[in-house]
Amino acid sequence: KVAAEQKDHLKTALSEIEKKVESGSQDQVSEAISRLQGGVAPEQEGPGSAGGGVAGKIMDIYKMQVRERIQENWAYPATLASGSDKDLEAVFSLRVNNEGKILMFWFEEKSSNALFDQSVMKAIERSNPLPPFPPSYHKSEDEFEITFNLAEMLE
Repeated sequence: KVAAEQKDHLKTALSEIEKKVESGSQDQVSEAISRLQGGVAPEQEGPGSAGGGVAGKIMDIYKMQVRERIQENWAYPATLASGSDKDLEAVFSLRVNNEGKILMFWFEEKSSNALFDQSVMKAIERSNPLPPFPPSYHKSEDEFEITFNLAEMLE
């Protein structure tokens, strides 16, 4: 329920930013980004962050959408949910083109459980293609990291 509300908030904020970027009003863009930063979870930023500026924030929002899409397709083994492995975490890098096609993906860090790692890989495969890049993001492809954590999935 909370994730759906965050998703709606992020889509609205992204739409506002794109409109303002297209109109060329940097002051309004900065203001929209400031408002948006209050709604972006800190764990979504970091080493895999797309960088600063408007393009970086737009890509950070896109990464959150990608992560949500993959999580929607993620079916983790039930034995993990009932066991003591709730702290499992895997970090993947993805290379995606502007149309959302996953060109390749690989582990940056595996968890300590092969079943968990395989479940995340299958979720990524089922999520292809991802949403296309936002219209105001002009790269033909990009690469980024996403962290998958079982404890977050169980919340």
